[in-house]
Amino acid sequence: MSGTDLFAALLGVVAALAAGAVVPPVVAVAVGAAATTVVLLWVDGPKRYATAGTVFALGLAAALPFATFVADPFRHSVLFALLFFGGLGLGVVALKRLGRALAVRAGRRVSRGRYVAELWDALSSVGGAVLLAWSVFTSKKELAKNAANGVVGGTAFTLNVVGLELVVPASVVLAPVGPEFPLRGLLVDGLSTTAFVFVGSVVVWFHLLASWHATHRAARSTGAASRAAAEGAAERVGDAAGSARDRLGDGK
Repeated sequence: MSGTDLFAALLGVVAALAAGAVVPPVVAVAVGAAATTVVLLWVDGPKRYATAGTVFALGLAAALPFATFVADPFRHSVLFALLFFGGLGLGVVALKRLGRALAVRAGRRVSRGRYVAELWDALSSVGGAVLLAWSVFTSKKELAKNAANGVVGGTAFTLNVVGLELVVPASVVLAPVGPEFPLRGLLVDGLSTTAFVFVGSVVVWFHLLASWHATHRAARSTGAASRAAAEGAAERVGDAAGSARDRLGDGK
């Protein structure tokens, strides 16, 4: 992870916390994500959008318990969503890095390590974004199906923006992964469906940016490799034609 990626993520955390003191939680998360995105888009060179987005989510989750000046829903629903989707994002990033190392090792055997690595980055970034988007969709579906209110989408988002929380019992989320048990503190007030889906969408956003960036780099590398191959082929054809003319001249 480069210094720029880390700076962008930490700036996003600071921006989200600052905004959280005066605006609803989902708006504050959007402000932080926007700050991180702007920094990454502004700088030149390779960018690790997915890594920066993961650090932003987990960094904000780590800071929220100490941010006593933000609203309670920020430290409940949003915190849980940041940990959940930040953890998923971290898993995706780790798998991408492992796969890249294996792809580079395989590519070096045919002297195309860099090209293979960039191709892997593009494919794995798209796959990671799809996986996370599927996770958000299925989470939304399960929360809406099990929640007493079952309302997700534009109406819930509007209510959340003005400060009204639609919540579902925490046991609904935890039931698929283990026995139900009483909770206090973090999730005692239930889980906001809107916050959960919105934070997941923010994490997906960073992985979509990573897909766009990696695909663009892979396309440029493919184009450069194709041009180099075409130029090499043309040069070999020219050399062969010159040799043939020389032989014909010698025959005369």
